[in-house]
Amino acid sequence: MVDDGSNDNSVNIIEERVKGDSRIHLITQQHGGISSAISRGLQEASSNYIVLMDQDDISASNRLEKTVELFTQGYELIMSAYEIIDAHGTTSSKIIHIPNYINSGNILLESLKRNYFLGTSMAFHYRHDFTFNFLSGGTTDYDIALKMLFKGYRFGYIPEVLLYYRVHNNNTSANYKTIKKDALQVLRIYNFEELEHCLKQQDYKEYQITLTLGIMAQFLGDWQTSFSYLKRCESHLDLDDELSKQELHFYFSVYFYQTSDYLNCQKYLEKVMSLNAAAANNMGVLEALNRHFDISEKWFRKALQINSDYLDAKRNLIYLKTIDKEAPEPKCFYFTNRLLRSTLLHTRYINGI
Repeated sequence: MVDDGSNDNSVNIIEERVKGDSRIHLITQQHGGISSAISRGLQEASSNYIVLMDQDDISASNRLEKTVELFTQGYELIMSAYEIIDAHGTTSSKIIHIPNYINSGNILLESLKRNYFLGTSMAFHYRHDFTFNFLSGGTTDYDIALKMLFKGYRFGYIPEVLLYYRVHNNNTSANYKTIKKDALQVLRIYNFEELEHCLKQQDYKEYQITLTLGIMAQFLGDWQTSFSYLKRCESHLDLDDELSKQELHFYFSVYFYQTSDYLNCQKYLEKVMSLNAAAANNMGVLEALNRHFDISEKWFRKALQINSDYLDAKRNLIYLKTIDKEAPEPKCFYFTNRLLRSTLLHTRYINGI
């Protein structure tokens, strides 16, 4: 147990609880952040088989048993499903799964698009073959996972709930702006040319690589690099890969919105095969910019029918009621720049809308 400079009675409580239990070692250090605490724990651990655990979450009683089963099958980087609980430990019935189209073959590509790893539900066979990015803060799990995947750690997923993840206003993951800043620090250490070369060596297809790097470049705010990769993807796209087509069209629409080319933005949004909440919301934003406010409201409500926790659509409906419809402010509407996860983690507990 690593106490990272706590300022309450934690150390005294832990010392009292672990008396006579030689399995548990308390390590105290000055506050250095999540990366520092995990790094210190790995240095002190007596085993290379690591299961992470945060102080405010709850493990299922069979978590270690299920994890060991995958370790014995040769898996080296393991995640499980988890369920959201609130500050009081009340379950939400929100179970977070890695999407079923993600597997050991494409987890690296998908992880460059967004972080699917939650540190407190991770386990891994640590080879001592990477260093920590101490600027990764609340996304240390992301930093660890990417480095392991690039080094060929075999990924395994347990689809049952083995962790109850507590969400409240004080935990790191509740602060989206901080998490985004930390994730950017994780991704900025990678060079696009080197990434492309590395992914080609792993036998990914041209359109898969260029789509992934185009999406990653958008998250980093490098719009011209993104457009270049998306155009390359378009010329190599496998037309039978419906998911990649949807992603390509959506992120083209984001590029054109960011460059104020609203006609092309709408053209690509209309190509999204299976309309999702983000596409519906963004169509509503475009209609609002054209002062078609009745149509815009229908799109925002459609987005909420698809995902009732979708904050951008809620905010847009609220703003639509207060806007000066004779002189609307275009950038005051919330245009969603990333395809949504199937479940939005924190809106019910944190945002209060």
